[in-house]
Amino acid sequence: MYGKVWTFEEFKKNIRKAKVDKVVIQIVKTSEEAAKNFDKPIELVFIDGAHEYEFVKKDAELWIPKVINGGFIAFHDVTLPGPRKVFREHVCKSKNLKVIGFCGSIGYAKKLKKISAKDRIRNLYFLILTYLFPLARYIPQPLKKVIKKLIKLGIVNLEK
Repeated sequence: MYGKVWTFEEFKKNIRKAKVDKVVIQIVKTSEEAAKNFDKPIELVFIDGAHEYEFVKKDAELWIPKVINGGFIAFHDVTLPGPRKVFREHVCKSKNLKVIGFCGSIGYAKKLKKISAKDRIRNLYFLILTYLFPLARYIPQPLKKVIKKLIKLGIVNLEK
C-alpha cells in the first residue's frame, strides 16, 4: 500500500479544520458519476484516486475541461507511473495549462485560454523533471543534502 488511507470522516474533519467547508463541494460518487451532471464553475480540481494510467487519464479528461480559465489543476502522486504519464500528456504538453510546479508528489498547473511560448518552454522543463523522478532514489545522500540546502537558501527554486 502507498501512504495512508484516509476515510471520508477524516476528509470532512480536515476540510472543516482548514475552514474551507463552505467552498469545498464533497461528492461521494465515482469520478465519472460525479462529472456527468456537474456544471458549476471549478476554480481548483485535485485529482487523486486510483493510480493506474487509464483511471487517472479518465479523471483528467472528465475534470480538466470543467476548470475555469485562471483556475488550477493538481494531481497527486505524479511520482508514480500512472499519474506521472497523465501529468506529462495532459498538463506538460497542454496548450492551455501552465505548469506551476511540484510540491512533494503533487504536480499543479494553472488553466489559461492559451499559454505563451515562455510557458511552453517552462512546461518542457517540468516535463523533463518528470523523467528524473524515478532516478531520485539513486541520487547519493550527500548530493540530496546539497540540493536541499540550495533550495533552502533560495539558490535553486523549482517553483519558478
